[in-house]
Amino acid sequence: MLGGGAASFWQYDVGAAQSLALNDNRAAGTKLGFHNSYLEAQVHLGWIGLGLLCVMVAITMWKSIRGFIVDATFERMCFFVAALVIFGMSFTESIIFAYFHPGVYIFHLAAITAIATRYRTKSVVVRLVPEAPGVRA
Repeated sequence: MLGGGAASFWQYDVGAAQSLALNDNRAAGTKLGFHNSYLEAQVHLGWIGLGLLCVMVAITMWKSIRGFIVDATFERMCFFVAALVIFGMSFTESIIFAYFHPGVYIFHLAAITAIATRYRTKSVVVRLVPEAPGVRA
């Protein structure tokens, strides 16, 4: 239920991990990966961690999709496409499960830009008029 703990599955003393490494023709003690964000989360963090990861991914995707549909700007489209690509890659690479990966930041930035539009204020254009001769402020 709770998983093995963060980065604890691929340790030297875990028999299942070492049998996977030996079946993959790797040296004993080699740390591998499942190349799937959701399998990594389930093994390391358990069902609870997998559930929280799925909720986080669902919220991020929903916000980026909804934000793109509501206000389809070029910037929003770029972040939306990046979020779609990273979401698709999460089934073959552990990008979303990585801690400090640029893909994780870009993935969440897509949702943050969608949320931030409601807090955006209107811009005001300020024109600087040259001072008329003989008039002092």
